[in-house]
Amino acid sequence: MYDPDTPINFRCLAEECPNSCCGPFAGVEKLKAALRKSDLSEALGESEDYFFENEEQTIFTLIRLRQADVEKLLGHGFGDMIVRRKVGEQLLYFLRLKRDGSCHALDEKGRCTIYAARPAVCRAFPFYVDMFGGLSMIESCPGVGAGRSTLKDHSDEISAVRELYEMWLSAINMKQRVR
Repeated sequence: MYDPDTPINFRCLAEECPNSCCGPFAGVEKLKAALRKSDLSEALGESEDYFFENEEQTIFTLIRLRQADVEKLLGHGFGDMIVRRKVGEQLLYFLRLKRDGSCHALDEKGRCTIYAARPAVCRAFPFYVDMFGGLSMIESCPGVGAGRSTLKDHSDEISAVRELYEMWLSAINMKQRVR
Protein backbone atom coordinates (compact mmCIF):
# COMPACT_ATOMS: atom_id res chain seq x y z
CA MET A 1 0.00 0.00 0.00
CA TYR A 2 1.22 3.46 -0.87
CA ASP A 3 1.32 6.19 1.77
CA PRO A 4 -0.82 9.10 0.47
CA ASP A 5 1.77 11.56 1.81
CA THR A 6 4.53 10.01 -0.29
CA PRO A 7 6.29 12.86 -2.12
CA ILE A 8 6.71 12.54 -5.87
CA ASN A 9 8.62 14.62 -8.39
CA PHE A 10 5.58 15.69 -10.39
CA ARG A 11 3.42 18.79 -10.63
CA CYS A 12 0.65 19.07 -13.18
CA LEU A 13 1.31 22.22 -15.19
CA ALA A 14 -2.41 22.54 -16.11
CA GLU A 15 -2.93 25.67 -18.22
CA GLU A 16 0.83 26.34 -18.25
CA CYS A 17 1.50 23.00 -19.94
CA PRO A 18 3.02 23.29 -23.41
CA ASN A 19 0.81 20.48 -24.68
CA SER A 20 -2.26 18.45 -23.80
CA CYS A 21 -1.96 15.21 -21.88
CA CYS A 22 -2.06 13.51 -25.29
CA GLY A 23 0.77 15.74 -26.50
CA PRO A 24 3.73 13.53 -25.65
CA PHE A 25 2.41 10.93 -28.06
CA ALA A 26 1.94 13.17 -31.12
CA GLY A 27 -0.62 10.71 -32.41
CA VAL A 28 -0.49 6.98 -32.11
CA GLU A 29 1.16 6.47 -35.50
CA LYS A 30 4.42 7.63 -33.88
CA LEU A 31 4.42 4.75 -31.38
CA LYS A 32 6.22 1.48 -31.99
CA ALA A 33 3.77 -1.21 -33.00
CA ALA A 34 2.77 -3.63 -30.27
CA LEU A 35 0.57 -5.72 -32.54
CA ARG A 36 0.17 -5.97 -36.29
CA LYS A 37 -3.04 -5.29 -38.17
CA SER A 38 -3.42 -9.02 -38.80
CA ASP A 39 -3.33 -9.64 -35.03
CA LEU A 40 -6.31 -7.32 -34.66
CA SER A 41 -8.35 -8.33 -37.69
CA GLU A 42 -10.94 -10.43 -35.84
CA ALA A 43 -11.58 -7.69 -33.29
CA LEU A 44 -11.67 -4.91 -35.87
CA GLY A 45 -13.45 -6.46 -38.81
CA GLU A 46 -13.86 -4.12 -41.74
CA SER A 47 -14.68 -0.73 -40.26
CA GLU A 48 -14.08 2.83 -41.36
CA ASP A 49 -13.68 3.74 -37.67
CA TYR A 50 -10.16 2.31 -37.63
CA PHE A 51 -7.48 3.32 -40.06
CA PHE A 52 -4.33 1.38 -40.80
CA GLU A 53 -1.65 3.09 -42.82
CA ASN A 54 0.50 -0.04 -42.78
CA GLU A 55 0.79 -3.54 -41.34
CA GLU A 56 2.72 -2.22 -38.33
CA GLN A 57 -0.15 -0.10 -36.98
CA THR A 58 -0.04 0.01 -33.21
CA ILE A 59 -2.53 -1.43 -30.73
CA PHE A 60 -3.07 2.13 -29.47
CA THR A 61 -5.47 2.50 -32.38
CA LEU A 62 -7.88 0.83 -29.95
CA ILE A 63 -8.34 3.05 -26.91
CA ARG A 64 -10.88 1.08 -24.91
CA LEU A 65 -13.52 2.86 -22.85
CA ARG A 66 -15.17 1.56 -19.69
CA GLN A 67 -18.96 1.63 -19.32
CA ALA A 68 -18.62 4.54 -16.85
CA ASP A 69 -16.60 6.46 -19.47
CA VAL A 70 -19.32 5.89 -22.07
CA GLU A 71 -22.02 7.11 -19.67
CA LYS A 72 -20.01 10.22 -18.78
CA LEU A 73 -19.35 11.08 -22.44
CA LEU A 74 -23.01 10.57 -23.32
CA GLY A 75 -24.12 12.63 -20.31
CA HIS A 76 -21.99 15.55 -21.51
CA GLY A 77 -23.24 15.30 -25.11
CA PHE A 78 -20.07 13.72 -26.52
CA GLY A 79 -21.61 10.60 -28.04
CA ASP A 80 -19.71 11.28 -31.28
CA MET A 81 -16.48 10.44 -29.41
CA ILE A 82 -17.58 6.84 -28.92
CA VAL A 83 -16.96 4.02 -31.38
CA ARG A 84 -19.10 0.95 -30.68
CA ARG A 85 -17.81 -2.45 -31.82
CA LYS A 86 -19.26 -5.89 -31.37
CA VAL A 87 -16.44 -8.33 -30.62
CA GLY A 88 -17.84 -11.83 -30.53
CA GLU A 89 -20.94 -11.56 -28.35
CA GLN A 90 -19.66 -8.55 -26.44
CA LEU A 91 -20.31 -4.88 -27.26
CA LEU A 92 -17.14 -2.85 -26.60
CA TYR A 93 -16.55 0.89 -26.72
CA PHE A 94 -13.51 2.79 -27.95
CA LEU A 95 -12.47 6.42 -28.16
CA ARG A 96 -12.78 7.90 -31.66
CA LEU A 97 -9.43 8.81 -33.20
CA LYS A 98 -8.45 10.84 -36.24
CA ARG A 99 -6.82 9.24 -39.27
CA ASP A 100 -3.34 10.08 -37.94
CA GLY A 101 -4.14 8.29 -34.67
CA SER A 102 -4.49 11.43 -32.58
CA CYS A 103 -7.55 11.95 -30.40
CA HIS A 104 -10.63 13.27 -32.16
CA ALA A 105 -11.33 15.54 -29.14
CA LEU A 106 -8.21 17.67 -29.62
CA ASP A 107 -8.84 21.09 -31.14
CA GLU A 108 -6.55 22.86 -33.63
CA LYS A 109 -4.33 24.06 -30.76
CA GLY A 110 -4.01 20.52 -29.36
CA ARG A 111 -6.28 21.20 -26.37
CA CYS A 112 -8.86 18.74 -25.12
CA THR A 113 -12.46 19.67 -25.95
CA ILE A 114 -14.00 17.00 -23.66
CA TYR A 115 -11.93 17.66 -20.53
CA ALA A 116 -14.91 17.60 -18.12
CA ALA A 117 -15.98 14.20 -19.46
CA ARG A 118 -12.59 12.71 -20.29
CA PRO A 119 -12.39 8.93 -19.87
CA ALA A 120 -10.28 7.10 -17.29
CA VAL A 121 -7.46 6.55 -19.78
CA CYS A 122 -7.11 10.34 -20.08
CA ARG A 123 -7.67 11.11 -16.39
CA ALA A 124 -4.93 8.66 -15.40
CA PHE A 125 -2.22 10.44 -17.36
CA PRO A 126 0.73 10.50 -16.65
CA PHE A 127 0.33 7.62 -14.19
CA TYR A 128 0.13 3.91 -15.03
CA VAL A 129 0.83 0.57 -13.38
CA ASP A 130 4.03 -1.16 -14.41
CA MET A 131 3.81 -4.85 -13.63
CA PHE A 132 7.34 -4.82 -12.23
CA GLY A 133 7.59 -1.33 -10.75
CA GLY A 134 4.07 -0.60 -9.53
CA LEU A 135 2.73 2.93 -9.82
CA SER A 136 4.78 4.73 -12.48
CA MET A 137 4.72 7.95 -14.52
CA ILE A 138 5.21 8.60 -18.23
CA GLU A 139 8.49 10.48 -18.28
CA SER A 140 7.69 12.54 -21.39
CA CYS A 141 4.96 14.44 -19.50
CA PRO A 142 6.25 18.01 -18.93
CA GLY A 143 5.01 17.86 -15.30
CA VAL A 144 7.43 15.07 -14.40
CA GLY A 145 10.33 16.81 -12.69
CA ALA A 146 8.53 20.19 -12.64
CA GLY A 147 7.96 20.28 -8.90
CA ARG A 148 6.99 18.25 -5.85
CA SER A 149 3.57 17.00 -4.83
CA THR A 150 2.20 14.01 -2.94
CA LEU A 151 0.24 10.99 -4.06
CA LYS A 152 -2.91 12.31 -2.37
CA ASP A 153 -2.68 15.42 -4.58
CA HIS A 154 -3.32 13.08 -7.51
CA SER A 155 -6.05 10.86 -6.09
CA ASP A 156 -8.28 11.30 -9.16
CA GLU A 157 -5.51 10.26 -11.54
CA ILE A 158 -4.52 7.32 -9.36
CA SER A 159 -8.16 6.22 -9.02
CA ALA A 160 -8.41 6.27 -12.82
CA VAL A 161 -5.28 4.08 -13.03
CA ARG A 162 -6.91 1.59 -10.67
CA GLU A 163 -10.14 1.61 -12.70
CA LEU A 164 -8.23 0.89 -15.91
CA TYR A 165 -6.14 -1.81 -14.28
CA GLU A 166 -9.29 -3.49 -12.95
CA MET A 167 -10.92 -3.32 -16.39
CA TRP A 168 -7.96 -5.05 -18.03
CA LEU A 169 -7.66 -7.64 -15.27
CA SER A 170 -11.36 -8.39 -15.72
CA ALA A 171 -10.88 -8.74 -19.49
CA ILE A 172 -7.94 -11.10 -18.96
CA ASN A 173 -9.92 -13.07 -16.39
CA MET A 174 -12.82 -13.42 -18.84
CA LYS A 175 -10.49 -14.84 -21.50
CA GLN A 176 -9.13 -17.33 -18.95
CA ARG A 177 -12.65 -18.62 -18.20
CA VAL A 178 -13.38 -19.14 -21.91
CA ARG A 179 -10.43 -21.50 -22.38
